[in-house]
Amino acid sequence: MLKFSTQFSISPSKQSAKMLQRPERIPFVVRAKEKFFTGGFLGLMLLVMAVWMYFLGSIFLNLVVWLFS
Repeated sequence: MLKFSTQFSISPSKQSAKMLQRPERIPFVVRAKEKFFTGGFLGLMLLVMAVWMYFLGSIFLNLVVWLFS
């Protein structure tokens, strides 16, 4: 039979006090830098994908024109 030790359990009053603590404040500059970096990366990836689709589309169009000419 297993015996569970209550020596490491957190009492309900300590647990609720632990949950009510304010989260650590992160400076606005750090948060903005993360968001701008992520947004810039996603924007760049969208631009690269659009250029890649344009490139493939132009190659396909040239192939179709060459086949039917």
